Amino acid sequence: LKAASQTIPKKNMLAFWDTFGEIFGMPMRIARTTSRDQKEIDRLDKMLREAGTALSMVAGMETEIEFVESGKGDAFNVYDKRIDRANSELSKLIIGQTMTIEDGSSLSQSETHLEVFQNLVESDCDMLRDIVNNQLIPRMVRHGFPVKGLRFDWDYSIDYTPEQQKAYEEMVLQHYKVKPQYFEEKYGIPCEEKEPKEEPDPTEPKKKKDGKPAETLSRFFD
Repeated sequence: LKAASQTIPKKNMLAFWDTFGEIFGMPMRIARTTSRDQKEIDRLDKMLREAGTALSMVAGMETEIEFVESGKGDAFNVYDKRIDRANSELSKLIIGQTMTIEDGSSLSQSETHLEVFQNLVESDCDMLRDIVNNQLIPRMVRHGFPVKGLRFDWDYSIDYTPEQQKAYEEMVLQHYKVKPQYFEEKYGIPCEEKEPKEEPDPTEPKKKKDGKPAETLSRFFD
């Protein structure tokens, strides 16, 4: 309702601008003839009205066709400025600022206004979530929809490309222990923890494939 004071004038300005364009946007066509024959005058009038965007027409030798350009050029200041003002007022009303949507600004100013915009979006998201959970879902349950016990919430997870997802998972696995349920739910693959590898005893001498001690070790005791 608060936006009506700006949306209605904006709609009217657009309609007035269209009317202005119809009247002054196209040059006026004037035909001058010395003929007194009404049929000839009617023919010229019909020809001018039906010419449309055509660049050619047929006229007699004694007929003069003139195109008069309009001198009106202030429609931009009259109509466009009013429309811009309506847009800026609507932006302030709905998103609280204009710098992140319309106006150019410095990086620091745009970041500050972007933070204001994000806070407003989060507030609207919380309001919609509460409406769905406290009003919509209970009414759906009363009408027989099988949604009892369900709850609506926003998905704030970030969408990654397959390459990014692979890189992030490898990085996390290198430093943290991830529960198998994550991969089971994400990829549908049953997972079990790997058995720990047996670490070799550093006190035992290294052996070759044939089971003999390494040559370097044997030379050490020679």
